[in-house]
Amino acid sequence: LALYKEVGKPGYPFDPAAHRVSELIDQVEGQARMLLQSRGVTLDVDFPADAIWTFDEELIIGVLVHAINNAIRYTRDRIGLAVRIDGDYLELRVEDNGDGFPPPMLRIGAALNAGAGKVDFISNSSGLGLYFSSEVAGMHRHRQRRGGIALENGGALGGGCFILRLP
Repeated sequence: LALYKEVGKPGYPFDPAAHRVSELIDQVEGQARMLLQSRGVTLDVDFPADAIWTFDEELIIGVLVHAINNAIRYTRDRIGLAVRIDGDYLELRVEDNGDGFPPPMLRIGAALNAGAGKVDFISNSSGLGLYFSSEVAGMHRHRQRRGGIALENGGALGGGCFILRLP
C-alpha cells in the first residue's frame, strides 16, 4: 500500500540502474526461501548467468517475491522462476504447477495490461497486487517501449504464469 500512496508522485525514489540478473535471482530466492521451505515448495530457477539489465532492483524484487508468494498459495509443490531475454525485453516468469488462473483473474490481468484495471468482487480478488505490479512494470521505459505484465495458463509447469516484461 505504500507503493500505492507514493508511486508516480514527484520525489518518488524510482532508481533504475544496471544489475546482474543473477544477483536479482539471489535476492528473490533469499526473500522467498523461508516461506517456500515452510510450505514444502521447491523453487526452480533458470536464467542467463551473464545477463545484465536496467531496472529498479527494489521494486522488481518486490514484484517477483509477491508473485512467488501468490504462486505458493496455488501450486502443488513446485514453482519456477525463469528469466530470458526476448528481443528488446527482459522477460521474468513466475510459474506454478497448480490448476492455473481462473478466467476472472485472466480478465483482470488482461484489463491491467490494456490500462483498465477493475475489481472483481465475485472472485474475491481485488487485483491490487496485479495493479501494483503493472504500475511498477510501466515505470520501466526505454525509448518507445514500456514494461508490462501478463497472466496466462500453461507454461513449463502447466499451471498459472505471471509474466513481467521490462524494456
